[in-house]
Amino acid sequence: RPSRPASRRDDALYRKADFPWYGLDAAYTGPRWLMQAAVAGDGAVEHGSLGHGEEPSVRTEGGADKER
Repeated sequence: RPSRPASRRDDALYRKADFPWYGLDAAYTGPRWLMQAAVAGDGAVEHGSLGHGEEPSVRTEGGADKER
């Protein structure tokens, strides 16, 4: 379970997944959080990703800057 305070939606998605979340094992005690989750039409969580360490202060929506 992620260790940073999660939104209710994030917490619900994390708990709803019928698979074990993978990534860092229990030896890692730093902060982690649900970054994203893919949900099927029937509401089942299909996959997702966890973040860990220092949370970024700025989040981007994409990647590289778009050319102007």
